[in-house]
Amino acid sequence: MPDRRPLIEELSPAPAVVDALAALADRPGVVLLDSALRDAERGRYSFLMSDPQRLYVRDRATHGDDPFGEFRAGLAEHRQDPVAGLPPFQGGIAGLLGYELGACWERLPAAAIDDFAMPVVCAGLYDSVVTWDHVLERCWIIVQPFARVPRTRLAELRKRLQ
Repeated sequence: MPDRRPLIEELSPAPAVVDALAALADRPGVVLLDSALRDAERGRYSFLMSDPQRLYVRDRATHGDDPFGEFRAGLAEHRQDPVAGLPPFQGGIAGLLGYELGACWERLPAAAIDDFAMPVVCAGLYDSVVTWDHVLERCWIIVQPFARVPRTRLAELRKRLQ
């Protein structure tokens, strides 16, 4: 039976978030959720992901659609209990949800001009995350067991972040 626990490695000293972002900036699907406040109540954690296993993109929203059905299916397939003592996001779905997504639930007028030409949803299923606890001044790489090759992914991230 395969091991279903994530691989976890603490990075010491913890790299600066901006340096870690620079190390992964050339990878596809980079997402940084940075808590610039560094406040125990509202800014404790930051999360950095790249190379999503799956990318979810929707260019438009239609009234009555369920925009999160694919998310639920992807998460159900890879369900993992979080590891206690680590930051709360340890892999999963992250990305952008546009204002226009509201059209799934209410009838909204279409914008006359699409200034940004952004999809309504652009999110990835991430099997690994670099996560910081700014209160404890600690950082970890967490690679979930559903990663393509977990040990290789961990080694690749460690090398890029050194």
